[in-house]
Amino acid sequence: MRLMRYNYTVKYVPGKQLVLADALSRIPIASGREDLESENEAFVRFIVQNIPTTDDMLTRIKSEQDRDEICIQLKKYCKTNWPHIKNLPDKLQPYYAFRENLSLVEGVLLFNLRLVIPVLMQEEILKNLHEGHLGVNKCRARAQQTVW
Repeated sequence: MRLMRYNYTVKYVPGKQLVLADALSRIPIASGREDLESENEAFVRFIVQNIPTTDDMLTRIKSEQDRDEICIQLKKYCKTNWPHIKNLPDKLQPYYAFRENLSLVEGVLLFNLRLVIPVLMQEEILKNLHEGHLGVNKCRARAQQTVW
């Protein structure tokens, strides 16, 4: 609608003749990997701060992660490097495939942008998700968006 007030003609120009446009599209991005990583960290920090949980609940999840044996090890590997899968304890081997998706933001363990819920809190979190009476599909979608 906005373009209707202009009188224009569409003309095909072969790609070989669009030297300037082609050159501009091939210019490497100026920012380095560090800039991209810092942008990602800022985005994840924003998500953590705006997760639909109360501050008390987020504090509880963090403290339970600090007591949960598996979460403690996962946090340790997020800070350092992961050993080879053969050198991992059996209970941590299932997490090896997801190691690139695990991160630590402000002391909170995340899987992508979702909170990692310690074993002792999983039942409570499931009850909280069910309290909204959203139905099975909406409840599952809500859980997939916020927790892992």
